[in-house]
Amino acid sequence: MMPDRDVLMVYTTFPNEQSAKQIARELVELKMVACANIFGGMTSIYEWKGEVMEEGEVGVLFKTVRSHFVELASELRKRHPYETPAVIGIDATHVEKNYLAWLETQTSREG
Repeated sequence: MMPDRDVLMVYTTFPNEQSAKQIARELVELKMVACANIFGGMTSIYEWKGEVMEEGEVGVLFKTVRSHFVELASELRKRHPYETPAVIGIDATHVEKNYLAWLETQTSREG
């Protein structure tokens, strides 16, 4: 069993629920992530190319393992509709052991 510090949550946003669901499903099928939580109804305010923007977005929290981060970030950049998507890894400091075992199984590419 992996230590808790190997569990990583990766946060990103999408312009709509449809693109979030499609890419989340693809990444789960590839076993890059065990789960994706999609949060709708948020507003993002940011500066882009010199202009302050206010847009509706959908947040996604992917649950994975640290060893998948580089490949996951690359796949997100390839598939993502944004020119510069947020791809932010957040270490999980405490993970319940049964969930940890499930996550390890879901992201394993052996066999």
